Amino acid sequence: MRLDAEESIYNGKYIRLTIPPTNEPGCVSGGQVEAILSPELKMRLKLSGSQFPRPIDHPPEVRYYIKEAPGMGLGAFALCDLSMGDLILAERPLLVIPAAVPLEDMSGYATELQARTAILNRWDETLKASLRRMSPENQRSYMALANNYAGQASMYSIVCNNLSRVNHSCSPNTDRRFDVDTFSLRLYACRDIKKDEQLFLTYYPALLDPHQERQRDLAVYGFTCNCQSCEDGEASDRRRKRIAFLQEQWQESKSLSGTQMLETISMLIELIKQEGIESIELYGHCMQTMSGTCISLGDEAGATRYMEMYNKWNQRDDKIL
Repeated sequence: MRLDAEESIYNGKYIRLTIPPTNEPGCVSGGQVEAILSPELKMRLKLSGSQFPRPIDHPPEVRYYIKEAPGMGLGAFALCDLSMGDLILAERPLLVIPAAVPLEDMSGYATELQARTAILNRWDETLKASLRRMSPENQRSYMALANNYAGQASMYSIVCNNLSRVNHSCSPNTDRRFDVDTFSLRLYACRDIKKDEQLFLTYYPALLDPHQERQRDLAVYGFTCNCQSCEDGEASDRRRKRIAFLQEQWQESKSLSGTQMLETISMLIELIKQEGIESIELYGHCMQTMSGTCISLGDEAGATRYMEMYNKWNQRDDKIL
């Protein structure tokens, strides 16, 4: 494994480094990555072996395209019909950085405002230094992404050339996972998607929150969400509140019979589909539980059907930074 141009910053709290390209023939998405990582994550990469980073496992054909999306700037769209669990896109980031500005000692400043300004200025210079290390092509790609979403994977924010063009919805039809071995971000269909349908991710982690809370917190991205759930916010809130209630009832009850369990989980699955939030982990738990409950009731066909659905939904990798 080779990590280039390493530099310790922030008194050893982070390491600025370049992850070299994979040099895949004819591949433009396996390129150089500029990163600011913790020493622990850097060691984790070193322990992943001499083949790091592995070549990216791409879809068998191109499955998306980029074009203007009304009122959203550029967006990503399905180039073909997609099934739940299909890999749509995999690419290495332009930039990987900590999701939060590193904390520093503020005791040497006269006021808290001066301290915060100095900390933000230093972080701004740190990011500019990483940008200067990029190739001219990657610099142009990064600057063209002004105001686009930097996807977050656990403790890190990730900026990609194409995947960062996927716009937000509170009813997303895709989900993303970061694969450490290839150091790539992967986009999956979390439900069936029709050709030419726009692809959406959620920028908001708690999709069962009321729509007004989501709108307030999404304001930082400079847009107002007009997805189907926010357009009819009151009706959506009722359904999402019902989902949360049924989830609590299911998880806390120890006395539900097999038939009652099927009824409760069936209602949950239907409500999740109505709200278009198949990306949430609860959806997977529902399918697993339905399969197990069908087995206990002697319904082998039902158990197989739900397990097959779960396996398709769970194609997503689970290697988060």
